[in-house]
Amino acid sequence: MSSSPSMLLNPDIALLLAEHTTNVSSLCALMQTCKGMHALITSHERSIVKAKLQHQHHLASPLGTALSSVGPEREVLPPYTFAVIQEHEMRARRIDTLFRDDDEPLRRAIGAARPFKALPEGEVDRLVLGLKRASHLAQLAFLHKLPALDLAYLAHLAAIGGMAYANVYPENMADPAAWEHLVAIKEVLLRQGSMALWAWFQPAAAPGSGSGGIAAGVVAAVIGSGSGGGGGPGGKKATALTRFLDLATAGVRDEIRVWDMGGGGGGQGGQGDEDDGDGSEDGESEDGSEDGSSVDGSDDGSENQSEHALPPGLHMTLHEAFSLASGRAKQRARIEIDMLVLSDIRGGHEYE
Repeated sequence: MSSSPSMLLNPDIALLLAEHTTNVSSLCALMQTCKGMHALITSHERSIVKAKLQHQHHLASPLGTALSSVGPEREVLPPYTFAVIQEHEMRARRIDTLFRDDDEPLRRAIGAARPFKALPEGEVDRLVLGLKRASHLAQLAFLHKLPALDLAYLAHLAAIGGMAYANVYPENMADPAAWEHLVAIKEVLLRQGSMALWAWFQPAAAPGSGSGGIAAGVVAAVIGSGSGGGGGPGGKKATALTRFLDLATAGVRDEIRVWDMGGGGGGQGGQGDEDDGDGSEDGESEDGSEDGSSVDGSDDGSENQSEHALPPGLHMTLHEAFSLASGRAKQRARIEIDMLVLSDIRGGHEYE
């Protein structure tokens, strides 16, 4: 490939640089160096995006696309475009923010969860890394293809998310159907992915969390850093997202009621991104209470009373998928999930 007259850099080297830029903002800066560079990068957008997704394989959808999560519209982004990379970057910033400080709801819930009480600091850090990864994986629609360790972290993400929700929104847990509501919350979390975590738990002022939208195939200075939007829970976008999730939660509760009455209808509706909405907890939702119970359920045995009344949604498939991926008996899935995650954060030598 020969150099353009306006480019001093060999095009092959330029494309390699484009593939390894750290973010879309850096890519824009590279494109703005000269017209030849701009033309080269825009003409190779698809291959550049494919390479970036391969470098970050846990973010990649087999379809090369994603659902936008700036607002509740959830627009399907054109596949293998810079818009997809920008969406992933925004999600990563949000996830980092949600797990950044010890006083954030998700971090507090980690400390209260039964399997993770009194962990050394280094093990907590490794656990947080696993949960961050799970926050991305909760936006994939291919649960059955995930390895056992990813499924185990997803199980704990849903459990910890449920605990954090119960702590942050105690008014929603005061009615007699609180357990059912918590099941629905976990189902919505696993259908909508990190967007749900962000809407429920974002800090009052979270810089760099939104997204500067870009048209398909167009990268220019107008993208900026992709850090607009955001804002606290009381902001306009947070309110729109929260209302959207309230409706989604109500829909899941309706599914549960229909199933409980013998309707047997679907429980799989409303998946998130194909990048979004993948596996999910099976009957562990009852563990998300403030008492810090683990993925294996609360002490009151509510799962035994109700698990067969739940629709076979995402939350009901996770343990079966884990059993298939790990080769362990489904009846021991909850114990095995705890053991696998603890083994991973302790160096991976204890789980045989």
